[in-house]
Amino acid sequence: MAFGTAGLDFNQEPQSTLADAIEAPERIDSVFVERLLVRCEDNLSLLAAPATVEAAGDLAADVFDPVLDAARSLAPYIVLDLPHGWPDWKRRLLLSSEDMVLVCEPDLASLRNAKNILEYMRKHRPADLSLRLILNKAAMARRPEISSSDFERGLALVPSAIIPHDAKLFGTAANHGQMLADTEGSTKIVKLLQSVCVAVTGVGAPKPDHMRLIAPLVAKLRSAFV
Repeated sequence: MAFGTAGLDFNQEPQSTLADAIEAPERIDSVFVERLLVRCEDNLSLLAAPATVEAAGDLAADVFDPVLDAARSLAPYIVLDLPHGWPDWKRRLLLSSEDMVLVCEPDLASLRNAKNILEYMRKHRPADLSLRLILNKAAMARRPEISSSDFERGLALVPSAIIPHDAKLFGTAANHGQMLADTEGSTKIVKLLQSVCVAVTGVGAPKPDHMRLIAPLVAKLRSAFV
């Protein structure tokens, strides 16, 4: 609830933030939350954390429940960009999510932390949670790395995407408040991120080729009559 960067990332200067929502829980409903949202484009609205340090740092575990309940009536997908740390409210949000995308850098500390988080999630949501792993800042020049195969063995989870380190691309996008798709030279990485979005949401997934699916059956029928 401090030093929020989502506004910068999307080149927005929101007048209202997440702090305004949780500081007035008695007012929270879908209409109130919709007023707080900043519309970035047709399919994306933003409710950013404040950039200042004045918001409370110690939060109750259920502090975000009313906001999420209201937001669920406004949008088919809610993406929570959660900070590093392990407070009660973060555990609660993770355990109530339908999908979790864990973003790690290819180093030993990230592997250890990811293993601890996944063990916790698998213990408390053993059957009904979708887990995905992304390796970020991979193939950084002259940096020893933990391999993707080591992550796969250690976490029993195949990376959904491995995002190569590109300091110029990500630095340019961040400094201009641009999405990667709007930044020159981003095509390969954007396709990787789009594949993750398709996997999580199912939106944009290619439709099955029905003829391809029934081709083996057709072949069998033909052979039966030959």
